[in-house]
Amino acid sequence: MKAMSLNLKNIHYLKFLFLSVLIVVSGCKKEEEVMSSQPDFQPQFTTTSVTSITPPSLQTNGDAMGNAMLSQINTYMMLPSMYMNALGGMLQEVSSNAKIGSAATPPTWTWNYGGYVITYTYNQTSTQYSFSYTIAMNGSVWYNISGWENINGTAGHWDYNFNLSNVPGGASSGNWTINFDWQQPTTGEFDFQMAYDFGSLSPDVYVEMNVNTNNGSGWYNYYTPSTTLMYEYGWWNNGNNGSFTNHSTNPPQTTTW
Repeated sequence: MKAMSLNLKNIHYLKFLFLSVLIVVSGCKKEEEVMSSQPDFQPQFTTTSVTSITPPSLQTNGDAMGNAMLSQINTYMMLPSMYMNALGGMLQEVSSNAKIGSAATPPTWTWNYGGYVITYTYNQTSTQYSFSYTIAMNGSVWYNISGWENINGTAGHWDYNFNLSNVPGGASSGNWTINFDWQQPTTGEFDFQMAYDFGSLSPDVYVEMNVNTNNGSGWYNYYTPSTTLMYEYGWWNNGNNGSFTNHSTNPPQTTTW
């Protein structure tokens, strides 16, 4: 049991270390350029975080470890958002015959952020948008983000790939990949599925979650490795009641409030 506890601590430390590198590199410099146009479409859930749509009472009344894991889930979910949201104006590079939804090359927007050059493009059919981002620095591509979203706002998906070879000592660790899916079955209710592949740094993670803003209820299941249930968290009554189960202990430990 002590060995398992130390292993979990090492895993969280390694992920924290590399996440810190991302935040430091991305936050060391913010450049905004005033440009000529804005796209009509940018993906949802790049400005809305999981913690912002859960009840405030959950943070004060809920389980401390359950909330800590919720914050970790939120951090990884929001990691690409700093690149997917243009700060300030953007430049639209468009050929004379380019048109959204046409066979011609769709418009492309570029902007600078944190020392990166971000290139964004999207297209659409009658029911769906498709989009992609390329994030580069000094000619090297650090991140790729691609996905789709229903025009009616009922579902969406994106894949986030981080090239660790750009980080000193990171080439041997493989690349990071985060896959994110969301659905809105009814107004105010959201389902999320998130899969994290951390290369050789640590076991992969899979999270499934439901958040209902209409009645302040929700739950998540956290698996690591991706098929092993590690944590269960559920809340209701606007976060004033709930339970958290830690399956990393033997036997599992459950707290309620």
